Amino acid sequence: MLVLKEGKQVTDLIYEAKNAVVIPTRGSGMDGLCAGIALYRSLKNSGKNVSFMYPYPIPFEAVNLISKDEVTPVKGTRDLVVSIDYGGTHIEKVNYVIEGNVCKIILHPVSKDFDTSRVGFSTAGFDYDLVISIGAPKLTDHGEVFNEYKEEIKKIFLINIDNSTKNENYGTLNVIEPESGGLCQLVLYKLAAWHYKVDKETAKALLAGITYNASSVEDR
Repeated sequence: MLVLKEGKQVTDLIYEAKNAVVIPTRGSGMDGLCAGIALYRSLKNSGKNVSFMYPYPIPFEAVNLISKDEVTPVKGTRDLVVSIDYGGTHIEKVNYVIEGNVCKIILHPVSKDFDTSRVGFSTAGFDYDLVISIGAPKLTDHGEVFNEYKEEIKKIFLINIDNSTKNENYGTLNVIEPESGGLCQLVLYKLAAWHYKVDKETAKALLAGITYNASSVEDR
């Protein structure tokens, strides 16, 4: 995880992030899932560029809280990005040609002395600058997400939100409150403290998680 400058707070990380992702763990159950959906809803409705990643089946009780199109899949592959700095050149056509196993990208026209060092390559697949982890005592508890993106996660900021006494405090910032009673309650309190709105969609997700937890306790 990236080291945080002294004095930075959760609200600073969220505000400064250009592309954030909320990731609840499967092990945190309905409570963690609903807490994650609620946080995602609140940030998104505030105008934040945020994604929601949950590579597991959505329980029946939560299918009306988030659509499949809103859940970002875990990709086993990356995109190859070819960047060409053509400043000072008026490009009229861009084409590509497949020759066997070779893909050629053709820009026309360029001068005969065009500097090929202006062509760059990179891979893309986990293009976030902030991860918000929900309900993971250990970072490895994210399972499939961690296995696929562990190197990328190490290079960006991470807010660790959990209510477990066993949390390993692995985040850039750690919001660990075992006394909160549940992850949905914790997220509700923090949204208020961070001055984010609890709109209708956010409240619906929080209520679903809190109600599910209450019914689970009664059934024991």
